[in-house]
Amino acid sequence: MDSLADVVSFGMAPAILAYRYGFFQLGIHDSHLRAAGWAACFVFIACGALRLARFNVQVGSVDSRFFMGLPIPAGAACVASVIIWHPTPPSTAVQAYGFAAELFLVGLLMVSTLRFPSFKKRATNPRTAMVTSLMIVVFFALLILFQQTFLVGFCALYVALALAMNLAWRWGWRGIEPPHEGRPDLEIIH
Repeated sequence: MDSLADVVSFGMAPAILAYRYGFFQLGIHDSHLRAAGWAACFVFIACGALRLARFNVQVGSVDSRFFMGLPIPAGAACVASVIIWHPTPPSTAVQAYGFAAELFLVGLLMVSTLRFPSFKKRATNPRTAMVTSLMIVVFFALLILFQQTFLVGFCALYVALALAMNLAWRWGWRGIEPPHEGRPDLEIIH
């Protein structure tokens, strides 16, 4: 039931919002744009549902420090952040097609096997817990100060850092220990 609620809240709702925002007005006069908008929104919802299904099947068998694929709430935030950042709907077909490309890209990131950091585990070290609490306060302070621009920058930074981390692992970097396959919640001993 939780995953079904997530598909509606973080999949269908952002897709409907995205369609009304990016494709509805311009799509009245451009059938190709309307079709691209429908396809982009469908891909976003379908990839979100597939990502949640994979998450439910893999619980307990993957390293809990990382998500496999972009989490659907982060995907919804990526879509919503663009709308918050630029609340005026696209005025040209090029802008609308660019927005469709973002929906396709976010959908593909959700079903990818790339690893994205998970912030679900609570810190056991008091110093780490204090730093985490401070970072949460800074996050909300920046969100209040830079209301329209902060969220889009934060989403872009989260995705970019995750992509960089995956590339670095592929090239042999071990600054952050890569995920351990088939060994749930493995604690790393230094």
